[in-house]
Amino acid sequence: MDKVVGSAADAVAGMTDGDVLGISGFGVSHGFPTELIAAGAGLGLRDLTIVCNSLGSTDAHPLLFAQRGQARKLIAAFSARAGRTVQSAASASSVELEVELVPQGILVERLRAAGAGMGPFYSPVGADTELAHGKERRRFGSDNPHNQLRQGQPSPDNQLSPDSQNNQPRQDNQPSRDSQNSQHSQLSRDFVLEYPLHLDVAFIYAAVADRSGNLGFRGTSENFGPSFAKGAKLVIAQVDEIVETGEISLEDIDLPGIFVDRVVRSRSPRIPTWSPARGQDRRRYGERFGLTPGEMGARIAALLPRSGYVNLGVGLPTQVSDHLQGRDITLHGENGVLGYTDRLSAEAADPDAFNAGGEPVRLSPGASVFDSVEAFEMARGGHLSAVVLGAFEVDSTGSFANWTTPEMGGGALGGAMDLLVNPGKLIIAMRHTERSGRPKVVTAVHYPVTGTNCVDLVVTDIAVIERDAGGLVLRETAAGFTVDDVVARTEARLRVDLW
Repeated sequence: MDKVVGSAADAVAGMTDGDVLGISGFGVSHGFPTELIAAGAGLGLRDLTIVCNSLGSTDAHPLLFAQRGQARKLIAAFSARAGRTVQSAASASSVELEVELVPQGILVERLRAAGAGMGPFYSPVGADTELAHGKERRRFGSDNPHNQLRQGQPSPDNQLSPDSQNNQPRQDNQPSRDSQNSQHSQLSRDFVLEYPLHLDVAFIYAAVADRSGNLGFRGTSENFGPSFAKGAKLVIAQVDEIVETGEISLEDIDLPGIFVDRVVRSRSPRIPTWSPARGQDRRRYGERFGLTPGEMGARIAALLPRSGYVNLGVGLPTQVSDHLQGRDITLHGENGVLGYTDRLSAEAADPDAFNAGGEPVRLSPGASVFDSVEAFEMARGGHLSAVVLGAFEVDSTGSFANWTTPEMGGGALGGAMDLLVNPGKLIIAMRHTERSGRPKVVTAVHYPVTGTNCVDLVVTDIAVIERDAGGLVLRETAAGFTVDDVVARTEARLRVDLW
């Protein structure tokens, strides 16, 4: 059964108006099947539903369909990005565009459910956020000994019950919280109903294929490929290399050919592009300057458990990986990697070794790579010791917001809500104030919430703040800053108890 076709135009033949088109790819530049995107857009189809993790950053990416007004709906984890020049989906489109934001891990689970022939399923992800509005809600957990389903209205204030153990943040000399995660996963909590996501067509990228359609991915570039393929009726793979059937060893086949319908070889080699590394600028506070991002990364690294598995979110948290040499810590990325270390320059980069922020990284001895489904199983399943995320705001209850602001014109969900299901120790990394001077540690968050009552530590460029059962506690000030300096730049009430 020879599945190889001669060109991208041949590969996309037969697509029709109104198709639900899934396009794999990660971040702003990695693993997009750019030649299939160009050929698909060239058909001039209308009323498409585009399903992707993100729009990418150029007209070689899924953004092209919005720019040309060919899409009527977008289903994605990112429809805009904070602090970037990438257009939001709505502003890029020349026609009215409906946008459905889906947490990254739930996006792949919905695709997996479709591919496995399953029906709807219940998920705790985002159950305490506005993404749960209008969804059927049930409560499961050990405080209901007979595991009966609770019909009817949402829990009070549309929130999960806080984990009492989350109210007691631990230091790095305390034992691993994996056992606490296991207990927490059994506590009563709200779940929302999610539906399978069926695709008419999927465009995916792989490193190698044989003529039977068996695919091999390379490094961290597997991420969304398998789930998009399994959720689609017609699967088209753009690959770097095509070999004869039997030339890919059994252990190197990552996606069996039964899931793939057409294969086309790229006309030109990939030119890797990288997300820009965050600068090391200091924010000025009056006559003083806060910590650089690198110095914040070093401080957070010192607050992590002595050993364990740690997830680093995008933005400021990626700085932590440069400060873990000699530590018994294994870094986890939701793009599908376990075991990476410091970030690299673009000149030293491997195009298939990157972190969740799309930055090139070094893989550790013993590192493993896998798809995003498995990555989120590790996270939601309670296998992480700590998670470090960025945020726009954190409030006095330990709730935080990090996925949208009115200025963004959309949202950047990523995998944060999935990571909050069982985060271990949750650390927020952010500047202490906006550039305008407006506090980011607030009494109550102003933006749509990402998670409620879940933050353990906040590390800013001028302070370390811990949450305990009584609220927020100022534990440390940066060099040159007094307690009064920090309190004056904080809206939320702080108790002072320095380490």
